[in-house]
Amino acid sequence: MNPLLVVVLVLCPVIPLLVLRVQARGLRRDRRRHHDEMARLATLTGGRLSTPPADTAPWSARFRPAFESIVTAGPLARMTVFSPPEYPHATDFVRHGRSVRVSEAMLVKQRFAASRGDSHVRWECRIDVPAPTSPRIEIGPNRSAAPHPEKLRLPSELTRHLGVETTDPRFASLVLTPEAVDALVRTWEHLPGVVRLEGGLLFLVTEGGPTAERVLAAVDALIAFLGRVPTHAWPHGEQTPAGPPAALFDAEPPRSDPLARPRVTTVVLVSAGVFLLTVFCVVLAVSL
Repeated sequence: MNPLLVVVLVLCPVIPLLVLRVQARGLRRDRRRHHDEMARLATLTGGRLSTPPADTAPWSARFRPAFESIVTAGPLARMTVFSPPEYPHATDFVRHGRSVRVSEAMLVKQRFAASRGDSHVRWECRIDVPAPTSPRIEIGPNRSAAPHPEKLRLPSELTRHLGVETTDPRFASLVLTPEAVDALVRTWEHLPGVVRLEGGLLFLVTEGGPTAERVLAAVDALIAFLGRVPTHAWPHGEQTPAGPPAALFDAEPPRSDPLARPRVTTVVLVSAGVFLLTVFCVVLAVSL
């Protein structure tokens, strides 16, 4: 047998395994770095760091799944995902008398699907602060943040950059008093994303892994905004709860990631790739 053919047949299955091993080591380092930062947040706040099998999902996952734009996309886009989103850790603490949960979600995409400069490992940080039950309000850049929202404008100099989308314009006008808007104006630099008020929660979703200091700045901004909302603005005139709304935890949370068996797709694609690579190498070796 041609020695070159033997070498090719040996290397074809070995090279993909080496690549997967290198990626796995990088993923472990990434997870460790994010875990250490969340542990530092727990130390700074006197909070509790949780890891699976404890409940680490964000409270707001019942309304907005992690990586919403990916997991609700079409089948072709979802084929680029290696595994469903997972929640490796969460930190619970009390800030200014209010319960807060900060959690991170991780999603691994196929390496070929990552754009230039974009890691195949995606992270999402979410901050949840309990609020009275109310209609939905979303405050963020002037773009559509929901399928069919009612659009309002913030009554401040932020109208050039931000907009409000809500299911109840009257409620939004009661919430966004000059005092509440002023709190947003002064702290918006600490809120890199869309601020959502929905289902008894005020929450913020950001991409990447912010530092503990940046997370605390965002938490303080959200709490300052809640503190400026007048009591009469809420549908039942209720005070903002200091702890998580019990109604969220009475029932089993719904599935937050509608990705159907992405690992099966991955196995099929990898197997097909290895097979084609082997055939190519064999043909090349025979032709030499």
